[in-house]
Amino acid sequence: MKDIGIAVYRILQDGCLNGTWSHNNNNGEIFNEIAKRKNPNDNCLCGIYKYSFIETDLVVHEGELEIIENRNSYDFTWREGNDVKFKGIGLRTDNIVSVSYWAV
Repeated sequence: MKDIGIAVYRILQDGCLNGTWSHNNNNGEIFNEIAKRKNPNDNCLCGIYKYSFIETDLVVHEGELEIIENRNSYDFTWREGNDVKFKGIGLRTDNIVSVSYWAV
């Protein structure tokens, strides 16, 4: 089964996202992800971010996270190079965004 999971991001004052996440194929471990917006602007969550995380394989994973507003939710797309790795749908409450995601 492909990875499906949940991520919870705290939106920091500088616009960065500090996330914790887990998925169905990682034995219940919880990981951390940092995403920094490439072009910080207003309080909008939308934009392109550079993300980085380390999984159990101890390899640093880096890429781009694109967030697009879609009515009352947000579409998330994680890319490594030209490859889309994950897609997700997020809901925002104040400075927290909860995202359900899946491997592509």
